[in-house]
Amino acid sequence: SRGLGDVYKRQGGDNFFIWTAKIRNYNGKTDFTYYFGKKDENEKYNHKLTFGVSSLLYHFFPGDVDFKGENENLFTDIKIPREEAWENGFYLADDWKVNKKISISYGLRYSSFIVFGGKQLSIYEDNVPKSKETIIGTKQYASNEIAQHYGGFEPRLGVKYSLSEESSVKAGYNR
Repeated sequence: SRGLGDVYKRQGGDNFFIWTAKIRNYNGKTDFTYYFGKKDENEKYNHKLTFGVSSLLYHFFPGDVDFKGENENLFTDIKIPREEAWENGFYLADDWKVNKKISISYGLRYSSFIVFGGKQLSIYEDNVPKSKETIIGTKQYASNEIAQHYGGFEPRLGVKYSLSEESSVKAGYNR
């Protein structure tokens, strides 16, 4: 896989090392828009509904270190294990023009981040800072097994009050 990532070469005399690393991502995304509700004087609907999904697969290759030179046998080549993760999300949002002065935007997104196995992870004591002293065990995960999963809903709300054509007051919340 040489030539597909970054290569760093450090040389000192007749001894040197070659560090090869790369990241490969695959991404897919689709978005949709649907207009509905009452029409204003310009024949525009007062609701704009948007929704969509996205998915991103990460392949991390942190590095292979190859020692070269007259003393290469003094060092062991290093192969840092690759890591894989998968990020997914879907959302639904509405931009609602209540009247000429007030607009409300609201929506909900669900995001998920999955770390795949192929490695051994440490298990720590609950409710204490993570350190070598708080490790209580380890667990080995198979290559495509889910090692960790993070996910949750992300609500948002925004309100705009137009004072004039050029000025407005806005308030919002998102998580």
